[in-house]
Amino acid sequence: MKRFNLSAWAVSHPPLVLFLIIALGVAGFFSYQKLGRAEDPFFTVKVVNVSVMWPGATAAEMQSQVADPIEKKLQELPYFEKVQTYSKPAFTAMQVTFRDSTPPKEVPHLFYLIRKKLDDVQSSLPSGIVGPFVNDEFSDVDSILFMMTGDGADYALKLRGAIEANSSDTLTQLALDGVGIARVGDFSLDNALAKGRLVRLLEAFNPGDREVFHAVFVGGANTPARVRVFVDYLVERMADSAAKATARRRS
Repeated sequence: MKRFNLSAWAVSHPPLVLFLIIALGVAGFFSYQKLGRAEDPFFTVKVVNVSVMWPGATAAEMQSQVADPIEKKLQELPYFEKVQTYSKPAFTAMQVTFRDSTPPKEVPHLFYLIRKKLDDVQSSLPSGIVGPFVNDEFSDVDSILFMMTGDGADYALKLRGAIEANSSDTLTQLALDGVGIARVGDFSLDNALAKGRLVRLLEAFNPGDREVFHAVFVGGANTPARVRVFVDYLVERMADSAAKATARRRS
């Protein structure tokens, strides 16, 4: 029995093959236009940042007395792949990465286990440390540009502290713990200022809430309504904050 040869049949029927190609292409195009799209696609980040502060410690002390014990404890985690550590005087940061094969449903439990492991190793760490702090919420990222101005100032001085963080809550907590001075927005300080736990400094050089703020999003007719509402809220809120800051400086 002779077997059917698809390649030979396609060569001997070029008009029909061409028609099928065009029909499939047109059908695929219209199907793609109606393809469902998630407004906020979900993906699982299998990375956790751990940071620890120890005011007055050297980089070597941070590595040997703080980072090394934490690293050994974190290696006991399931699905553990690697940990990358950066140590400098008074500060250590570790990035813990889990294997790509880690099931997404297991990730929240792994984040819980990290906190349990850090609690277990806490007793073996030096006294006087601040932390460890765990950051596993990479979906919320803020980018803020701060500036300081003053009458008669004709030069700029770049200041760099011993500790850096992109979380206003972390900076506020560090200031409350007496680690140093922090430049933080009013929205994070209302309670601490009202209770007298923190005080304002260098108000004459404070531009208030007039820092440059950019809200970047994809425009056009397909812009989700909630994105448009959020941007309008930011415009209204920032204008109101600027007016209050101006009134406070004049008072």
